[in-house]
Amino acid sequence: MSESNHKAVSNQIIDLLVETTLKKHGAKLDASKLGSEDKERIKNLVQGLKQSVEDLVSDNKDDDVEKQESKTKSKTKGKNKKSAD
Repeated sequence: MSESNHKAVSNQIIDLLVETTLKKHGAKLDASKLGSEDKERIKNLVQGLKQSVEDLVSDNKDDDVEKQESKTKSKTKGKNKKSAD
């Protein structure tokens, strides 16, 4: 999955979570009633969540690469052991 697909999926998940949370609590957003401070806080919160998701995805990719490399090394060691016997 490409990075743009990851971003699209992340954005959809965030939108879904926010929407369901607002519905659950019966909240309705009226942009005209939000002050500039509130808008800025929400924007910062979303940016922080977005960065956290991106970091998590990146960490998972790194872990997957390490696992794959570990499997490859294990298979290579097993083959080398058999040929030495």
